[in-house]
Amino acid sequence: MHGYLEPCGCTSRPLGGVDKLAARLRKVARDGVPQVLVGAGDLLFGEKHGAEGGAAAGRPLDQELWKAETLVDVLSRLHMRAATPGDLDVAYGAQTFASLARASRFPWLAAGDRIAGASLRETVVERVGGVRVGIFGVSELEAPDGSLPAGVTRGARAVAAAERAARALREQEVDVVVALVHGSRRTARRVAAAAPEIDFVVEGGLAQANVSPPSSAGRAILLQAGREGHGVLVVDVFLGDVDPDERASWTDASEWTRSAERTRVEQRIADLRARIAEWERDPGVDRASLAGQRTRLRAMEQEQRALTRRVRLGSGPTIVARWEPLEEDAPEDPEIGALMDRYDRRVNDHNRRIFADLAPPPALPGRATYEGAEECGTCHEEAFTWWRGHEHGKAYATLVERHKEFNLSCVGCHVTGYNQPSGSTVTHNEGLVDVGCESCHGPGSLHAAAPRQRGLIARVVPENTCVGCHNSEHSDLFDYPSYRADLMKPGHGRPMPDGRLVAGQRPEDFPDAGTGTRSR
Repeated sequence: MHGYLEPCGCTSRPLGGVDKLAARLRKVARDGVPQVLVGAGDLLFGEKHGAEGGAAAGRPLDQELWKAETLVDVLSRLHMRAATPGDLDVAYGAQTFASLARASRFPWLAAGDRIAGASLRETVVERVGGVRVGIFGVSELEAPDGSLPAGVTRGARAVAAAERAARALREQEVDVVVALVHGSRRTARRVAAAAPEIDFVVEGGLAQANVSPPSSAGRAILLQAGREGHGVLVVDVFLGDVDPDERASWTDASEWTRSAERTRVEQRIADLRARIAEWERDPGVDRASLAGQRTRLRAMEQEQRALTRRVRLGSGPTIVARWEPLEEDAPEDPEIGALMDRYDRRVNDHNRRIFADLAPPPALPGRATYEGAEECGTCHEEAFTWWRGHEHGKAYATLVERHKEFNLSCVGCHVTGYNQPSGSTVTHNEGLVDVGCESCHGPGSLHAAAPRQRGLIARVVPENTCVGCHNSEHSDLFDYPSYRADLMKPGHGRPMPDGRLVAGQRPEDFPDAGTGTRSR
């Protein structure tokens, strides 16, 4: 989940939201289907944020900690059965994680590394609809250089810890063993292969945008659910009539898996057919070898036909898996939505107070300062009028209506000159709310003082000015040429409909616009 309560909302397809997750899970509960909700790390925090200056300098942002507390409350209300910590969960230190773990109404499991102050269990057994489900967790918390976060001590290595925990659960005569593994895909596969008692490995720490269908290692099924709470991986489990002590292999009857396999086989068939066609035209190719490749092609075509037949649920253990994205129009749970709104209001009220004296850096001697779009409009009336109706001209209002105008994760892309000399801060932004003219063209005081002097503002806005906010996380469809073309309107980069050139426009910029006359 990477600390996400809800998506940013600026993307073309905003996915996720714990209110939508709650609505989905509670519908399953109302339908009478026993369920087990688990998570494999990096639930509470995303990347570690630095503190903004002023009163909060040198300490973590309170809003990140409160968000983690809200997530703990939400997951507890959704009856999460177990979670294992990830390296981002301890990003603010062992004691911070320990406090969050104590507030959790579900167990945190770690059979390997230890976190100071946190009461971590190795295993837990849950009875779910008459089925005894054993769960354990192993986490790789070290940094890429092999160092451990402060307060974390290394225990048994992941594979050894998993073998011990899986055996302990089987000795308790559980029906299903679930391993929560936070680490690399290689670690997850090694854990699955080393402990034949494991039925399912839930992989965390991969942060993949595209969710892969289930795979297998040993007799275990490997599962992963994407990133940032964009959706939930649903696995319907049918135990069948086989004695659990026999530990029969699982059958994956998921259409999702079969569709992916069909695509893979179809590509292999297409590649082999193309190569065979080349070999047939080459008289130097051995005919016996060519015949062998044709036989191989027929076997692959037979495999392809088999994948088109529907798998029926048999007497053995079977799963049917699917990834369900939490779409923008998905139902929302009002109770969880109220918790999210309470968090937003708390952050707003707190940041308004604590950053009340946080002024922008002072203006640099001899450099331009920010004046605000209203000042620009005194000369560039047509462009200002157009901008007022554009999304850039209404950016701040979208935060105000959601109680996020003082949220440090949002405000920087909804005001002008954020944290720049003479610009704005989270609280000091009078005249600089919204994505104003100077967000793109640069601070305009020198241009306002000498409007006929060239080079005092950026007439052509470079792409690197845009991508600070229009990045893959917040603006997934951003394409600089098309976005720039869309911003070029009459009075703003284009002549007026009657051919007039307005303030700041030059005849040589529009060779096809006629002679043109300036409006002022």
